[in-house]
Amino acid sequence: MEVITKKYEDLLTKNSMRTKPMNMCIGFMFGLAEGLFIATFAYLFYFGGKLLDDSFDDEENDFVGIKADQVFMCIFATAFASIAAGSAGFFGPNVKESRKAAQNVFEILEYPSKIDAVSMNDNANLKMADDTFEGRIEFKNVWFRYPYAPDEFILRGTSFKIDSMESVGIVGQFGSGKSAIVDLLMRFYDPDFGEIMIDGVSIQSYNL
Repeated sequence: MEVITKKYEDLLTKNSMRTKPMNMCIGFMFGLAEGLFIATFAYLFYFGGKLLDDSFDDEENDFVGIKADQVFMCIFATAFASIAAGSAGFFGPNVKESRKAAQNVFEILEYPSKIDAVSMNDNANLKMADDTFEGRIEFKNVWFRYPYAPDEFILRGTSFKIDSMESVGIVGQFGSGKSAIVDLLMRFYDPDFGEIMIDGVSIQSYNL
């Protein structure tokens, strides 16, 4: 909420810096551009009408050389082309920002994971969960921080044991590390310090 409020205050400050003459100038330029567009459209119709009038043969009661549909097709093509050109110039900065945002998305998608479950299948030294797997969990002095918030540790020296077939409830306020414990058990991340054991074996020694 503080970040949103700060952005809103910055926007108000930026807008308040606009003086009355500046706003009048912006309004005048906008009105001038709209007026020129309408005047150009009107001139095209006038010029097209003159062409049709000059090409009309009273004796044959028909247009000679230039047809009415050809004139109006040219007029509307010119008008809508100018609108498209103006819109392209208006949305140009947005296109640039969109390309940059898409580039960031693809960089994230192509970023190599530190925990690669696919490459683990080729590692015969990793332990599989066979019939002897019991599921005893132990956290030993685990310190962890999310990669997107490297300055704040979510878990600070966390240690506990959970026996096989034992039900445990993890309770705490928002940001206390409840989800982080599950994320580490699922190996979405690895701890920065400390060790997580399953059946007395490091969790990093298991195939995902």
